[in-house]
Amino acid sequence: MNNGSNSSYCVRGATASIFAIAVALTHGLAVAQNMRSGSPVAAVRGPLRAFQPSDGFIDPAPTRYAFCRASLRTKNYALPSKQVFEGDTGWFFHADELDSNPSITPDLLDDFTRLTRTLAQRGTKLVVVVPPPRGLLAYSHLPPQARGTMATPYDARLRAYQSFVDHIRRAGPMVPDILAEANRNGVSLDRLTSPSDMHWSTTGAWIASLAVTRQIARQKLKGGVPPLMGTASLVGAESYRTTLDTLCRTPGRGQTVRAFTLPATPATQNRADIILVGTSFSALTHRYSFAPFVQAYSGMATQNLAVAGGGPLTAFRQYAASERFKTDKPKYLIWEFSPSMMSDAGFASQLGGVLRTACPANTPATSAALGAGLSALATGEDIANAGPEGAPIQMTVKSDNAAFKRFTVFLNYVDGRQDTVDMDSRAAPDMAANYTFILPDDRALLSDIAVRSNDPLSGTLRTQLCPAVDPVDPNPATPTLFSRLAAWFKSFWS
Repeated sequence: MNNGSNSSYCVRGATASIFAIAVALTHGLAVAQNMRSGSPVAAVRGPLRAFQPSDGFIDPAPTRYAFCRASLRTKNYALPSKQVFEGDTGWFFHADELDSNPSITPDLLDDFTRLTRTLAQRGTKLVVVVPPPRGLLAYSHLPPQARGTMATPYDARLRAYQSFVDHIRRAGPMVPDILAEANRNGVSLDRLTSPSDMHWSTTGAWIASLAVTRQIARQKLKGGVPPLMGTASLVGAESYRTTLDTLCRTPGRGQTVRAFTLPATPATQNRADIILVGTSFSALTHRYSFAPFVQAYSGMATQNLAVAGGGPLTAFRQYAASERFKTDKPKYLIWEFSPSMMSDAGFASQLGGVLRTACPANTPATSAALGAGLSALATGEDIANAGPEGAPIQMTVKSDNAAFKRFTVFLNYVDGRQDTVDMDSRAAPDMAANYTFILPDDRALLSDIAVRSNDPLSGTLRTQLCPAVDPVDPNPATPTLFSRLAAWFKSFWS
């Protein structure tokens, strides 16, 4: 959903596009004509030994990639922001990594505060892990145009990331300092990420686990970093090179990851002290071992519920909507996500719906048939009658078809604008077809709300609108006249 940050986000997007175009114009002249080829690397395990930072970083390809014409054309990529460029030899980047800086809106900070307080009421502390952007970690390896005088300099990128995590920290969650931990252990920042992939390296996951431990179990590190015994291996993985090989129809070696696997721990029937929800950074344990590292250093039983390919909220929402959430009382809930993911359409609306109290049973509901095309969810009159003027309103959409997981909600305004909320929870098989969103604060200007399934499905949709009750503060302050007028006027600047 669009929010108050749209203007600045569009400016950042346009700036990133300019730098991407500049790189594209010169990229073909810079690449060499040779590249590595062969089959994917199979896992090769070594003897049991103590982890070293060098065990978790794979060296970049020794030769430059021979970009074909198809790989130099933006239109051949699914999204322009995902066009691939090569910086230093063997270092590959998406266009959106060349000149992007994370930012956060006041509404999102309010939601972090709400989530922290709601979990604290249950006896759980929220820990937010934010892997630093690759455009910061690997700044010295970016294409020259992305490090030029017109590009965002390193210091500005560093300040933007630190400001991002500091704002979240002030909202209440614990936010481990990954950059400080890397400096403390003498690990170069570029070793925290893969040369050919968006993820962190195993070294980056190791540093992040130390930063988490320093927050939740500082006493474990008082005598220094204890050695972790395990086995090293090389594992084949998808990468930006895979995209290039597909476009160029070239059989390439692709990317390898130097993984480090800890010995399996005996299963326990006790409840986990730590629940981990996050993205592929956490879910791909066989590559990065983030959850095992956290468990080993903190000494706390850790349950990894991260979901790969689901964005920042899928795992969180799946856990929050599960039966186990009702009885689980972990000491810590670790939520890992990349800052770039927070700009996805509908993130603010979806985050606002997490951990909300359900609408009362007597709340009026509307039903609609699920089928081809748009299905009406609410009229302007339904929205106006949902709650007091200016109060936050939540919308719950339920389906009797469990396959209702990929859809778009359309928010139509009387002035012709249209906001959208895109939802895709296919990566979360345990998540029920039950979704809660928060309507925008200028909801009085909405003419109707509709939904379109992105899969051919049949069934029924049931929608409820009611005041969004905060589980911690059920009686929030009534919005002032000024805030209501500000929300109304904001629509003309969107």
